[in-house]
Amino acid sequence: MPNGAITSATTNIPPAQAPSGIGIQPGQYVQPALGTKGQVELLAVKRIQDPELGTRDVVNVQMRIRRIEPERVYGSDVLNIGSTTARNPETSETYKEVSFDRSTGSVSLFLMRPSTSADAYVWLRVPEGVNTIDIYVPDTQVFKSVPISN
Repeated sequence: MPNGAITSATTNIPPAQAPSGIGIQPGQYVQPALGTKGQVELLAVKRIQDPELGTRDVVNVQMRIRRIEPERVYGSDVLNIGSTTARNPETSETYKEVSFDRSTGSVSLFLMRPSTSADAYVWLRVPEGVNTIDIYVPDTQVFKSVPISN
């Protein structure tokens, strides 16, 4: 097979199917949460192996939640990280969490001191061929076109 055919086949891979290995950069994905009371920053979005099934259709979304000073917060100001979902921006297919015990659960801004942060995570079930997702953290503006690193 001539080298040109191999190169041609490689360059025709659609962007959503192209291999991904590049992670996100610090500060690249930051969105306000609960109005202006908090902020969510994506730290890493990585494909991992499901320890129970052995498949690679799990994405670990790691994030940092900050309480913004001087906003007043209430006991009801909680982010339910376990309810985070994702969507394929090309097909609009949606993806949910693996299970509730594969997430931090809830993070309360009320229990955080002003200007402090807490790290959280959730595992989402995302098919292997998908390399870019929109991420929906409850009460937070959407994170669009987030690459999944390997």
